[in-house]
Order: sequence, then structure tokens, then C-alpha cells
Amino acid sequence: MQQHREALQRLKRDTAYLQQHREKLLELYPEQWVAIFDEQVVGVAPEFDHLLDSLQARGVPVGQVLIEHLTRKEGLLILLE
Repeated sequence: MQQHREALQRLKRDTAYLQQHREKLLELYPEQWVAIFDEQVVGVAPEFDHLLDSLQARGVPVGQVLIEHLTRKEGLLILLE
């Protein structure tokens, strides 16, 4: 239970880090997938699969990393049944 609580707290801190640094990260990594873990950028790649491969190769715990695509474009998600 404690591990889950710690993981949720880390995710909360990483989300706050992303929000606080979004503009700078957008300048550095436009149109890139960015991985954040323990309030640090731990990976960047233009393709999601490449980012995952890189993280896994370096032993970064992929299931605990905050991953976001940085873009200034507004996205539209359409769900179809």
C-alpha cells in the first residue's frame, strides 16, 4: 500500500513539474514526446514507441513515468463506437 501511495505522490509532483515548466519544455522539445520521472526529464523522442524503447533500454520504470506529447496545436479526440 505504501508503494502505491509513494507512486501517486511522485505522479502528482511530476504533473506539477510539467505544468510549471511547460513553456520552457515546449521551447526545448516542440512536437516531441517527453518523459518525466522524479521531477526530471528522463527521455525525449519524436515518436512514442522510440521514447518507450529508450526508457526501457535505460531501465527507467516505464509504468511510473509521466509521458506527454508537447505541442502548441490544439488536439481533438473523437471516439467512435
